[in-house]
Amino acid sequence: MPLEFVDWRSVRQEGLTEPIYSKFYDARVTVESFNEVATSIRTLGSQLSSVCPSPFSRQLETGDLIESSSRMGPTPVDSPLEYLKPVVPHGFETLICPEVECTAPTTTTPTRPALFQSCTVWRHTSASCLPQQAAILEGLEITPADAAALEQNTRLQANSETWKEARAQRVTASSFGLVLKRPTWTDKGLQNFTSQKDLSRVRPIQYGISNEQPAVHRYVSVMKTRGHDVEAFRCGLVVDPSCPWLGASPDRLIFDPSETPMHGLLEVKCPYSQKGKSVSQIEEPFYMVKDHQGIFRLDRSHDYYFQVLGQMALAGLSWTDFAVFSDQFMIVERIRFCEQDWAVATPKLDNFFFSVLLPYLAK
Repeated sequence: MPLEFVDWRSVRQEGLTEPIYSKFYDARVTVESFNEVATSIRTLGSQLSSVCPSPFSRQLETGDLIESSSRMGPTPVDSPLEYLKPVVPHGFETLICPEVECTAPTTTTPTRPALFQSCTVWRHTSASCLPQQAAILEGLEITPADAAALEQNTRLQANSETWKEARAQRVTASSFGLVLKRPTWTDKGLQNFTSQKDLSRVRPIQYGISNEQPAVHRYVSVMKTRGHDVEAFRCGLVVDPSCPWLGASPDRLIFDPSETPMHGLLEVKCPYSQKGKSVSQIEEPFYMVKDHQGIFRLDRSHDYYFQVLGQMALAGLSWTDFAVFSDQFMIVERIRFCEQDWAVATPKLDNFFFSVLLPYLAK
């Protein structure tokens, strides 16, 4: 079983929640410049020629050295380092937004973000609620410590019963777009909204589930090609104690030492409609649209935008890498949290919960 799928929660009280971290990295203090590499090659050629002259030693000593790059630093063209196995398959297209700039890789030890550090705790105080509604609200109240424990204990997401139970009476980020756009609700609509459906046999859902982990691995690989030594951590259900009726389950928490701040989120989409297609074959309508510079951006009116907006707001993080994965391409946009958009969305989400969903749940 891949380590990524292991639940590391220990049965021991206060035991480790994750494996001890160990990461391979280039241990050189400084990477040689191309001039230093060339000097070393010339010196080696000269020493070989003094012992046993050969065409090989003469090539090292006097041959043309043209600079190229490799995963280990500057190297001559045709050096074995230059044609190391690529991090992505041949012909695979990667389209990364310009906000993710190419940079020099770092060896900073990855860390998880500390969530819910400065949250205020919401307490139910209204005396106008019916007893059934008050009971629901009291059950949703959560402290920062309990919110952190909930996130930790639900990192298996759909494979966690705790995750399913904690989501049951909350409005979650995957449905924020629907809530914000739908003007009226019927009991039938609310029944569909709150019922837990098994969609695991639906082909597009199966495709998305089976490709999530390969998509995360490919995302990490393509980010490393730009010098972003990212690390992806599993994430459970995120509930902000200041608004415990809302919840979110980001695909991953991201550590990017090249970004400020270093912690963000990852949301991966594996569209079944684009399966087997190249970028040039992408069919419309599609939630990734090109801007005036020809760069793919997530449509800011699409439900997925409100999903990642809510995830950032509840986690208290300021950026999300939105990654679209196909067997032929990957598109990555680094989306920044927009306070103005969230300020517009928040009262609508709150009103839906207190005026529509809560009375329905209390029936």
